[in-house]
Amino acid sequence: MKHCRLSFLLLFSVISNTARCQLPPDYSNLLFNLGRPEMTRQEADEIISEARAQPDLRKELSAKLPNLLETSTDRLVIITEARMAGELQIAAAATALAKLLDRRDTQLFMPSTMTSRYLLAEDPVGKALADIGEPALPALEASLGKC
Repeated sequence: MKHCRLSFLLLFSVISNTARCQLPPDYSNLLFNLGRPEMTRQEADEIISEARAQPDLRKELSAKLPNLLETSTDRLVIITEARMAGELQIAAAATALAKLLDRRDTQLFMPSTMTSRYLLAEDPVGKALADIGEPALPALEASLGKC
């Protein structure tokens, strides 16, 4: 009986300590489709929402998105990644985004209005750079200086 009570106390102590020392979250399931054409808008929205609440996830995206933007060849992947970088204001992606400004295939082709042009609704890459704001200026200057 004493042995069972001691085992129970030890088990309770281990569980209690484990709860206090939580491991960093594993985002591999959430980021599984990152950089793939299979990523849905709903998945991208979920990543954006989670990254706003989880600094570790935002940091991981800051490390991954620039390279994905530079190496992706799929138009929809680039548009999704640009939207994520812009909405999360990931300054590390500004250089990669600035390099994509000349690519017409990253534009959305839809009937446009003066308002949609002003909001950059047809240009996800340009909108992402605008959303990033001032931290994107050096990348834009470098890109425009090559013109």
